Amino acid sequence: MRSFTPYGVNAVLYRPANSGLRAVDTRLLAFGDPCLPWARAGQLIMTLRDFVVVA
Repeated sequence: MRSFTPYGVNAVLYRPANSGLRAVDTRLLAFGDPCLPWARAGQLIMTLRDFVVVA
């Protein structure tokens, strides 16, 4: 891998509930997504710009 940039995260999305927060969805969120403050990230997603496939 020669060049890559961060894209976003795989995350669990939460919403307010009577007893605190409630998990409502699991999805990929790009950086800048307005839902990001309500998410708990589990995996960083990168965009590969320049790479070589090795068989």
